[in-house]
Amino acid sequence: MTPLLSNCLRRRNTLKDQTISVCQCHSAPQILLSRGFFPCSPVTPSLAVDIKLLEFARLQFLHLVPNTTGWCDAMESFLNGLLFKLTTRNTLRRRFSNCMRWYHTLLDSTEQCHYLQCHQCIDRPSEYLRRRCPLCFGGKVVHDPTVLTHDISADFIVSLDACFTQKRNKNNSARDPSFRDTHRAHHDTCFLSEDELHTMEQMVAQLRARKAPTTTESNTDNDDHLEPGMKLPTSVLNDCNSSFTAADEKREKASTTFFADTGIMALICRHDRLLFAANMTHAGERQHYALALLLKLFSQIPSHMTVGLLYDIVCQLKRSMIKFGFLKEFFPRIIFAVSVFHAYGHQWACQVVYHPRKCAGFGLSDGEGCEHFWSSIKKLIPTLRVSGYHQRLFTLDLYTKHLEHASLIHLGLWLARRWQKCQTMKATAQQALEKCSIPVATLREQWALQTIAQTAPMPRQSKQKGAQAVKAIMALDATIASEREEVSRLQALTQVHADVIAADVIAAFDALRNARAYLNGLMARRDRHFTALGIAETASLLRLKQSKFLQHRMNALAIKHRMRDKLRQRKFENERLERAYRRTVNELKHKKHIAGSMQRCEPTVQKLSQKYNELCRNMAHLITTGQAPQGAVVPEIIPPGGLWKLDVDDTIWQDIGLDEDAYDGKPPPWLCDENVRAGIRSMLDHDRCMEEERALFRERVGLQDWLVEEWHVVQAATEATGKFFPTLAF
Repeated sequence: MTPLLSNCLRRRNTLKDQTISVCQCHSAPQILLSRGFFPCSPVTPSLAVDIKLLEFARLQFLHLVPNTTGWCDAMESFLNGLLFKLTTRNTLRRRFSNCMRWYHTLLDSTEQCHYLQCHQCIDRPSEYLRRRCPLCFGGKVVHDPTVLTHDISADFIVSLDACFTQKRNKNNSARDPSFRDTHRAHHDTCFLSEDELHTMEQMVAQLRARKAPTTTESNTDNDDHLEPGMKLPTSVLNDCNSSFTAADEKREKASTTFFADTGIMALICRHDRLLFAANMTHAGERQHYALALLLKLFSQIPSHMTVGLLYDIVCQLKRSMIKFGFLKEFFPRIIFAVSVFHAYGHQWACQVVYHPRKCAGFGLSDGEGCEHFWSSIKKLIPTLRVSGYHQRLFTLDLYTKHLEHASLIHLGLWLARRWQKCQTMKATAQQALEKCSIPVATLREQWALQTIAQTAPMPRQSKQKGAQAVKAIMALDATIASEREEVSRLQALTQVHADVIAADVIAAFDALRNARAYLNGLMARRDRHFTALGIAETASLLRLKQSKFLQHRMNALAIKHRMRDKLRQRKFENERLERAYRRTVNELKHKKHIAGSMQRCEPTVQKLSQKYNELCRNMAHLITTGQAPQGAVVPEIIPPGGLWKLDVDDTIWQDIGLDEDAYDGKPPPWLCDENVRAGIRSMLDHDRCMEEERALFRERVGLQDWLVEEWHVVQAATEATGKFFPTLAF
């Protein structure tokens, strides 16, 4: 035996020397563990921490920012106050970190178990998914057309989103910048492996190369058509793509030059519980991450179950899946919808088809769960920014499990809150339908006609082609006039004064350069259209320019399009502010600059709104006095409080009375009757509430089934334990 001398703290601020005898049969770590201390090393430990204190620190790091250095500095200062001075600097930090790491490893190994996976046909979700969310996957009665789910088109509703604030710095000081720390992984990790992501990336690259587009995309009227499987014309899809591409160019993406890991993409169920996650290493939101997460989900659910997917750019993801054949065996089982809080970036026609409040199957799900998850882990950003690769993923897994355990006991309350919200919305919608006094069958017919009309492609050939070309030139004239006003305003901002910040002047110069380029492009396009006109069309253009109503309508439409573009840009900028979790000096300066830019744009948007409303009043007066074409509809005035939110049913999206008159002087009820339009909105809200009710019933049964199964498992474990260890039975 070898005697070891250890110093132990005891009451009254004194030290007690205690000798521990060790041998080959009883090592020092074993003896320390038997006395309630956790050693910092499995061989010849030089520091041991009380297990109760270690458990307290573990729980503290789950509820607060995990900072071992700060915790050890505070402990060292506390010991210094008791006149216990440590011998060297960082002695406590390094050894305490080792204790914490191996303590986590020990706890993780006690929970680790191996599940027998059946790779044949399964009739219910995997055990992994049942652990992740009992409400979604815990029930026994799933996808049974005779019980509860006969009207639910999606068995599970999930949302996808990427977060570029959860990054990890490159270790540029090391010889190898891609050096990684010692491997460690959580036994129940939610992250996809690097092999799974790499395999999907290769498959996407191969399919794209195999089926390269033969023709270039065009926004011209002649090329516009309904794309197969999309229910939307090419022009709308291209506009949605351009909108998000412009936002991505302005968004500060994580650069692979400075960051080894650029972000996280998460797949979350509608109860805000994380199912799977992917660690991103590219400077952008690549599609193979989303496809890999979907493939992982479908591999763990039965082959007959369907999934409702909420995603920011779901129209582009679905378009690529159809075009290149991504996940073609699972594509028929996916129902696509855009996240509610990112619908403002899509064209109105796209929202008509893919907004979850407009399309069937999603109830009151909105895709907000991803934002909740990013907000809950934002305190990990500073620590994980400088962590090792494996340490970062392990910490995220630990915190995810902590969030799961914390929300598990509140699932019943979640159902109760959701039920109350559903009943309130249902009563409001039912009351509005009764007030409308229009049969639901008529409202459904009008909604179908509205969907067909607002998602129709631009006409290729028409007898009114000359008139359309003339009106297109007039619309360009209105847009050019509006853009010239913007150029004049920006020129005034570029004048340097004593009270003007240099950064604002630089931003104004950049905006002026872009505005001039856009104006030159509009003028060139106008010249091309005018050159293509014949003699009759030129004369018609001169006559139409004398129509005040048509001039007002063209000007109002141009102003409204410009307002929509500016409000989208403001919404994207506001999203950057909401996700600016870091509080460094540079981030605060950047946030202040964005806020100032948004504030400077508000008067411009308000001025455009006032000008638009004035044009609408003038058009209403012309219609009243009989100076407008037969069947002309008065456009809706934008209310003061409905300008900034960009909700799906706001007036800013509706071009009623501003589009071409294609109804031969007889506009349909969904266009000209406000009572019909209000009834359609109430009908859709009522339909979503009915879907939500059925989903809540199914989730309640799923939670009950899961609880019964868990109780049987506990009972079986108690009986088995009592036979061999009677003292452990309870």
